[in-house]
Amino acid sequence: MTSAHHGAATALGFGIAYLLAGTALLLQELDLLTLNWSYLLPLILITVGAAVLLSGLLGAHRAGHQVAQTADPTPPPA
Repeated sequence: MTSAHHGAATALGFGIAYLLAGTALLLQELDLLTLNWSYLLPLILITVGAAVLLSGLLGAHRAGHQVAQTADPTPPPA
């Protein structure tokens, strides 16, 4: 994944997160949804932590895979 694609995916993820958070807060203000922050905040932190961890693991895996694809195993002609 190129830097531009990674930036677009990150922006999309944050955009969706802000949209969901804003919607949940609006629904709470309209008394259509009751949020218990003592459960919700740890869940958000766990979700963000898991996303960061998976992103790092997938990025490292992809970087190793790209190096393996570009390496030429045949020796140069003598």
